[in-house]
Amino acid sequence: MSISDELKIFAQTPISPLQNNNQVFKNLERLVIEYEIEKVLLGLPKSMSGEKNASYEKVEDFGERLYEKLGLRAEFLDERLSTVEARKSLQIQGLSARQQKDLIDNRVAQLLLQQYLDRNYKSDTNIEEINE
Repeated sequence: MSISDELKIFAQTPISPLQNNNQVFKNLERLVIEYEIEKVLLGLPKSMSGEKNASYEKVEDFGERLYEKLGLRAEFLDERLSTVEARKSLQIQGLSARQQKDLIDNRVAQLLLQQYLDRNYKSDTNIEEINE
């Protein structure tokens, strides 16, 4: 999991991944309140050709349940190649494959969020807010 800073410039990863169990929505609700979360981004696991698979449908279903239980609409992001990119960034840091295993999901979330922020929020506006 990853959240952005208040100005929506940087993706941060201060949150441990939640287990997708019977407590997931209760735990998410706590995080929504604590971090004042306005939007949830979910990565869609498409095949390289862009086709849907069983995992894709599970993510879509989770997004629907998120809205039903917490009133938050999910925005879905294409996560193709995000794991490859995350592994490369962890390798550059000198982490072994074993060390990467525990960090990969958070790094993927951080990369997807950063791409979303870069695409949807103008940095000029955010820089002006910093200078105020």
